[in-house]
Amino acid sequence: MDAFRLTGFGLMAAGLLNLFWPFSVPFVLLLANFLAISGQCVLCTPLLLNSVSFIFSLLLLGAGVLLAGGERLLNSMNRLWSAHGKTVLILLIVVLASLMVTRAFLREADWDEFEHIHSAWHILQGHTPYVDFFQHHNSFFHYLLAPFLLVSGESAFTFLFLRALMLLSSFLLLYVLFRFTRSLTELAHAPYWTLVMALSFFFFHDKAFEVRPDVPMALAGVAGFYFLMRFFSDSRKKDLWVGALLFSLSVLFLQKGIFFVLAAGLAFLWAWHEKRVMLRDARVFGGMMAVPLLLYLGFIWISGSLNAFLIFNVFLNLLTTDTLNPFIYLKLSFIQNASYWVLAFAGVLLAWRKNHFLARMVSLFFLVSLASLFLVKVSYMHYYLSIIPFAVLAAVYALSELSERINRFFPLVAVFLIGMLVIPAFFGVLWFNPLKPTLERVQFVLDHSTPSDYAYDSERRFNLFRPDTDFFWYAVPMALPTYREMGYAYDYNAYSSIARLKPKFISTDQLDLGDSLIRNYYRPTPFPGLLERIPVTEP
Repeated sequence: MDAFRLTGFGLMAAGLLNLFWPFSVPFVLLLANFLAISGQCVLCTPLLLNSVSFIFSLLLLGAGVLLAGGERLLNSMNRLWSAHGKTVLILLIVVLASLMVTRAFLREADWDEFEHIHSAWHILQGHTPYVDFFQHHNSFFHYLLAPFLLVSGESAFTFLFLRALMLLSSFLLLYVLFRFTRSLTELAHAPYWTLVMALSFFFFHDKAFEVRPDVPMALAGVAGFYFLMRFFSDSRKKDLWVGALLFSLSVLFLQKGIFFVLAAGLAFLWAWHEKRVMLRDARVFGGMMAVPLLLYLGFIWISGSLNAFLIFNVFLNLLTTDTLNPFIYLKLSFIQNASYWVLAFAGVLLAWRKNHFLARMVSLFFLVSLASLFLVKVSYMHYYLSIIPFAVLAAVYALSELSERINRFFPLVAVFLIGMLVIPAFFGVLWFNPLKPTLERVQFVLDHSTPSDYAYDSERRFNLFRPDTDFFWYAVPMALPTYREMGYAYDYNAYSSIARLKPKFISTDQLDLGDSLIRNYYRPTPFPGLLERIPVTEP
């Protein structure tokens, strides 16, 4: 019996063993991919875990049957994949994209989304960021959002409208990845593999539609990388200028865009080492990149907020006592998408082992963006939006190298990978807290208050379009202690602000509900955690 058939019978035996004795097969990384995504993102019931194990068993049995069947079955598999492989990948892309769109309009809001929409509303009211209201991000994103708020108006619908804009940004990012993959590898259907992987990368699937500056920052950084690689290939100055402007925009959207700039600088050094560029190209690149940044700082200076900008947007972020272990979300992502991470790191190793310039550039940007998690004090799930695109490109490059080595067995591996890579994404996206109650809460506040009514919303749960009771509005636990440690005196008292401004709605967060001010003047609403001021009856 040849080795292929022997391997096939072994896989069939493993599949049968796992079918009757779940989780017994020691394919740790692959099985963990299933188990953790179901346990983390779906209710981890015995029924669900058994169904996951059942799918895994079917994959093993199917692979075993094909190998045990010998040359005839393998050749048939090759013909089927050659004829229909692209169609299968396109169908997966359509399904995954549809799931992402559905999730965008149904999944619960993140409180950061309230922060950014409300900051844009402040700007529409003529308020200056850092001076009239607290903000510790670059305000470029908020200024761009403001006109869209003007178009959509003050309603709960605005939230959905802005999420649609973020979806458009994330799909543009996917388009850039699709275009770049064509030049990265000659693997059949490689651009479609890129989209399948990106759309089933759970952190991307769950965060790329949120109203936050990370989304356009990632788009600008990845597009900048695309044009920079085009310049390294054809030396067209236009590509250099566009790339520089895009990297600059990524920094304007969010401070973390500086890591894209760092990676671009290292890429220039490597390209210069390989005599692909000259030093004057780097000077042009730096000069073009500096123009938007200097214009933005000039605007901040003219608006009279430069000092406040430096305090709240620079020094407060650098000195903050708020920390988060970067391994928390890194471990979670690795468990959820273990196969992707393994392929990505394999792609890095293969890129530096072989003389493949573009693959080396991908691995450079991937490693720098990954290192950024350890160079900041906090690293949340949405920080991975700037890492995942390069992780996916590195993974696809590894897949292309794998296809060259296994040749006629690649269609079999492709089907197995689809099962192992994509099926977990379906488990991950099927469960979520609904958005509808949040939108109803937002609309309730708007319908039962006037534009001049104040709101106390310390946890960013309901207030999009009403004035706040304090400069620090949501950031009291996070920013105020650091601000005081920097030597600035600030007297904060939520109760005195409520007594003075008489907000129409207040959140129950960070308040003593037994206090007479709350107990005597506020009543419950149909929404948990939201209180409405009791109307005063005139004598």
